[in-house]
Amino acid sequence: MADVVSLEGLDLPEWKVSRLLRTDPDAVPLLTVEDGVFLPDGGLLLVNLGTSELVRLGPDGTEVRRIGRAGDGPGEFRWPSWLELQGESIAVYDKALRRLTTLGPEFEVTHTRRVDGGDEFIPLAPLTMAGDTLIAVHGVSGHVRSQGEIRDTTPLYRGFGDGTLDTIGLWPGEERAFATVPQGRLVVPIVYGRTLVASGRNGATVISSTDSLAIRRYDRTGRLLWRTGASAPPEEVGSREVEAYRAALVEALPLRTIDTETAWSSGPVRSTVPPLGALLLDSAGRTWIGEASRPGQRRRRWTVLDTDGTPIGRVRLPSQFRAWPNKVELLDVSADRIALLLRTDLDEEFVEVWRIR
Repeated sequence: MADVVSLEGLDLPEWKVSRLLRTDPDAVPLLTVEDGVFLPDGGLLLVNLGTSELVRLGPDGTEVRRIGRAGDGPGEFRWPSWLELQGESIAVYDKALRRLTTLGPEFEVTHTRRVDGGDEFIPLAPLTMAGDTLIAVHGVSGHVRSQGEIRDTTPLYRGFGDGTLDTIGLWPGEERAFATVPQGRLVVPIVYGRTLVASGRNGATVISSTDSLAIRRYDRTGRLLWRTGASAPPEEVGSREVEAYRAALVEALPLRTIDTETAWSSGPVRSTVPPLGALLLDSAGRTWIGEASRPGQRRRRWTVLDTDGTPIGRVRLPSQFRAWPNKVELLDVSADRIALLLRTDLDEEFVEVWRIR
């Protein structure tokens, strides 16, 4: 039976961090970074969706090279969304092409294969690789209704090289609402809507719903290693916070008209703040648990668990609230370094690297 890790009443040491570097948006232009990992030399490799490239940064934050380009051929990408180091190789997943590309030490293409979740309207969201087995969940469905609310379930499963799937379990997915405006059907984000959070590394995964702090960790075979137990009292959402959240939603609206603004500024509201905001597995196998991001928040608190689930520390890191899309600023954590994706007041993306002291 898997161990149960308690997150109740923790008195943990506060880790100290100091900033090592910040990239210059002019010298290293980034657009819609989807993922990123530390490289063995201390540099970073980023998935830059806006240009369909991978961007390699040196240990000092300067740009070393760009890999790939927009296209359908080998070494080209349409919607690169995830990457992971595999020894001396790098696995990259393209959500549009539904293709897994393996790059060698010099970023040359060594292998490609199609990996599909079985539904053309539901994209795959990879978490990690275990040999030739891809461990993944489903992304958000592309189905758009005329009105109402929905919450799909998503499987956590292993996809083998021969195309077969092995489902480990089912979890609640993202809560979504819908409206119909003159421009057509519209997805309406829910204020503090609940969703799935998951992360993977070296074949291991952590997964939960933001409804609770009930986190589960699995090994590369799909065996449950430990799970957390906690019942944090829900925090009510005030009217001013709802107003700030909705204002941020309207600011992020891709197509702004009176009708779409009205729909996004009057959508459903959840009465409490999610007790969980994000998860990340770092290169040392530690689990980082992030609190929910909130309007006006400048720092997000992360609780860190060791590989066996033992809570070992807390740290507060720079945070920027984004109502939609609600991306987590924590890109990756190595043994003693943290990579964050942040934005200037002009919405230019940049990376900061912090050292754990």
